[in-house]
This record gives sequence, structure tokens and C-alpha cells, in this order.
Amino acid sequence: MEKASFKVGQLAEMRTFEDGFRSAWFRCKINDIKPNENKILLDYIDFELEEPSWVKIYQMPLYARKSKHIKRQLMVRPQYPAIYYKDQMPPLSSISQESVVIHGKWKVGNMVDWFKDDCFWSARIVKLLSHDKVQIELPLPPVGEGKEGEERKLEALCKDLRPCLDWSETKGWTFHIVEGQTLCDAKLIIPTKQGTDLEVEHAADGPANASSTTCIPTEGDRDGEQNENAKTNCGLVESSESVSSLRVEKRKAAPEEVEKRELNIMREDTLEAAVVDLEELVNKVNWLQRLIKSPATTSSSSSWKLA
Repeated sequence: MEKASFKVGQLAEMRTFEDGFRSAWFRCKINDIKPNENKILLDYIDFELEEPSWVKIYQMPLYARKSKHIKRQLMVRPQYPAIYYKDQMPPLSSISQESVVIHGKWKVGNMVDWFKDDCFWSARIVKLLSHDKVQIELPLPPVGEGKEGEERKLEALCKDLRPCLDWSETKGWTFHIVEGQTLCDAKLIIPTKQGTDLEVEHAADGPANASSTTCIPTEGDRDGEQNENAKTNCGLVESSESVSSLRVEKRKAAPEEVEKRELNIMREDTLEAAVVDLEELVNKVNWLQRLIKSPATTSSSSSWKLA
């Protein structure tokens, strides 16, 4: 199991498996940590009258204590990233912290966190009521506090919603995934040492979601790492140096040129094919050099001289 690393004084969010608060996230500040005892002391930001309390960093859900397939879950995570709307987003080069950009209007099926009663409740949008109001559903027990029937459907203002994110020590922030799909119409911006990775997740209009990543160098990295490239898969950044297979861009040849020069790279677009073509070209050059220097070529070349 991954080991979470937090610092005293760090802003964070915590959740609980207690009835009445399941699937809700509470904003807090870390006052103390006892990693060997699996404990962390939290001060609740939105509940000033609540005394700081010790909570377990990892807990087993009450409904899964007898299950062998469900592992202990992380109950604390860092502060939620900064939130921007698309029309209010600053230049990427000026963003130095993890951020979420809401990329349009909320849609049915979007997974969100709903700010209600001084905490964020995980929910799903089931209906659009107006331009600023939606209908949501909370997860059913034992996971959440949702109810059966019409009582399960709640009204929420769009201004009180944020995209639902997951966090882990190894992957960091990622969009919440349901049945293999990222049900969120937003952008996740994650600064790295090489630059700023921009992960774009579109709403699930079809069977799968489109995603892409763009690396934008920060001010401190532009001089020495301007050509650094990055790729991402499910939020994990992979350096271009670790790519095992390289693709070689080739020039389109005219039809008559293809007939005269059957290059390997025209049949196999790989680095190995390009190397073979280069070796063959070197051999031809060496052959021409030997041919030019041969006695027969030298004696016959006199007929080409001008009188």
C-alpha cells in the first residue's frame, strides 16, 4: 500500500465513514502527524466550534471489514486545486499551482462535489433545471447518504459545484472514473519540474472520452528545457526519454521516385528501417568512391575532358 506523506501546517481535506457524513469532504488544516500510529490531528476550517481531533489516515469501510477484496482507504488528501472558469483562466505560463478549469456548462452525468452545510458532497448530475441550477443524486448507502426514490434527487446551484477528483500518493490528482469513463467536462493543470501539464477531459458524449496533454515550460525551465516533451496516461507524466520506440518522420516521395528508390522506411516507419537505409546509402557512396578511384575509370575519364 502506498504511504501518504503530509506536512504539519498543510491545508487538506478529510472524509469519514460515519453515518450522516459519508461521501463528504471537509476542509481542514494539519496540526500534527503520527505516521507510525496511522494518526493525523486535524483542525476543521469550516467548523470553528469543533475541537481539533485525531483521525486515522487509512481506514477500512465499515461495510467492507469482512471483505478480502476491499483495501483500507486514504481518508485525508491535500487541499483541492484552485478553480477557474474557461473565460476567466489566466495564461498557462502564469499558473504555478495545481488547478482545475471548468470547460463549459455542466451536463447530465457529470460527477461533481456539491458544497452544502460547510462540506463537499460527492454527487452526480441527473437533470438540468435552468442555466444556474441542476438536479443531483448522492451515492446510496453504505457508500453515501443518498435516498431511494424522488427523495434521492436534490437541487443544487451551479456555483456550488466543482468537478469530482480523486487523489493518491502515486498518481496525484486525477478525474474520477466511473465504468472506465471520466465523467467531467474540465481541464486539470498540473505543474511539473519540466513545465505545466494540461490534461483535458471532455464530457462523455460518446462511448469514450477524449483526453490530451500539453507541456508548457515555466519561466525557470524555458532556457534549459524548452524542447522537453511529455506524455500522460491517466494523469501520469512520462518523460520523452523513456519512450522505447521512436518514430521517424519521412518526406513524401513522388511516384516516380518511389519506383527508383525502394527505401525500407517507406514500408516500415521505424528507427531501425531508417538506420538500414542509412547503412545502404553509406555503402553506395563508398562503392562510388572506389569506382572513381579505379584505373579503368581514370583512363576512360580523359574522353570527358574539354579540348
